[in-house]
Amino acid sequence: MADLSQLEIENKRLKIAMGELEALIDIATAISSSMSVEEICDRIVGKVIKRCRASQGAIFLLGESENAPMETFVRRKDSGVREHPARMGMALTGWMIKHQRALILSRDKDPDGLMKHSTEGVTSALTVPLKTQGKLIGVMTVFNRQDSVSFNMDDQRFLSIVAAQSAQSLEAARLQQEEKQLNQLKEEMRVAGQIQGTMMPHEFPSMSEYDIYATNLPADEIGGDCYDVIQINSHRTLISVGDVAGHGVGAALLMANAQAVVRSQLPFSENADPDLREIVRGVSEFLSQWTEHDKYITLFLGILDSNDGTIEYVNAGHNPPMLLDSSGELTELEAGGIPLGMFTGSFYDVGKITLEKHSRLLVFTDGVTELANEADEQFGEERLGSFVKNSQSLDSKSFCEKLMTELKTYRGKAVQADDITLLAIRRL
Repeated sequence: MADLSQLEIENKRLKIAMGELEALIDIATAISSSMSVEEICDRIVGKVIKRCRASQGAIFLLGESENAPMETFVRRKDSGVREHPARMGMALTGWMIKHQRALILSRDKDPDGLMKHSTEGVTSALTVPLKTQGKLIGVMTVFNRQDSVSFNMDDQRFLSIVAAQSAQSLEAARLQQEEKQLNQLKEEMRVAGQIQGTMMPHEFPSMSEYDIYATNLPADEIGGDCYDVIQINSHRTLISVGDVAGHGVGAALLMANAQAVVRSQLPFSENADPDLREIVRGVSEFLSQWTEHDKYITLFLGILDSNDGTIEYVNAGHNPPMLLDSSGELTELEAGGIPLGMFTGSFYDVGKITLEKHSRLLVFTDGVTELANEADEQFGEERLGSFVKNSQSLDSKSFCEKLMTELKTYRGKAVQADDITLLAIRRL
């Protein structure tokens, strides 16, 4: 009889071992397939709650920081059990982050009082760490063993094997998913950059005595610089170059809004005589009311009258454009005021110059003068001024293209840290 009893015990252990092996093989198949992270986790949790006879189970993953709160990644319940979703209390989460080892808890075995912080209805729990390369990435937990008051050491051993087998694959799958999301974001940014590019004109008004050209080179997919050239009527043309504090989508949206506000205030008629001061003030009021004070725009706004060559302008905190007259003398256009959106009620002066024959106006952003080379030396205003003087005979397009080439050569292998925008007007 003793031999028969021992045989039954060994047979029972063998069945348990075969069940564990079958579950581990199925889990191994899942985590080596092309399933998503969610599908892999769901398969693992489903096998674990069945093997451990738990009413429900979950995988909780840490955020980017190892000390960040754990968030539920995948949760499953036994289909035959009606229970509210069980959750780890902050006390149990903190204990696992600190100790990083398996823990069996029940209402009768809870020396640290962790169970009382769990969800109502939790009578027992078994949780094991998910670690890869010595780093804790989360925990795997099963709740409420259905045929016992507590989970046992066999359950702990099985769950620990699954956790060790799964952690690295889970982390790899999660990183792959994050990379996929990043690539998708990059593609969206690329498309957004293309859309932004279409908002800036690439064809310019044709005038017998004036030659206008502008170009933009963002530092990232989406930039914070913008230019515009708008023909108001047969003899008046508005030009603008702006630069938002900051980069990325937020800066681009802010600039697009400012650009739209400027356009909305222009009177398109043959006798139109736009009030630059009011246009700039209107944009500044709009920005100061709807954006934070650290989000501002520097803007140069001018109106060329082709009848007499005059340009009325407002320089709102922008880099002073360079005016090169026919004698080779450089003048900076500074009349205006503070950047747009910094304060409500800002006042702006209006300046006026005459673009004489064989003279040129260059409007640019600080990405030009602050462009640094590999020795961290900036291109600077003096070097830019020399270029303007030495390129007086070039048409506006050739001038801008040559300056872009000069900037690229100067930068060398250094990273372009800021957007570059150029707008040139030459009177023939």
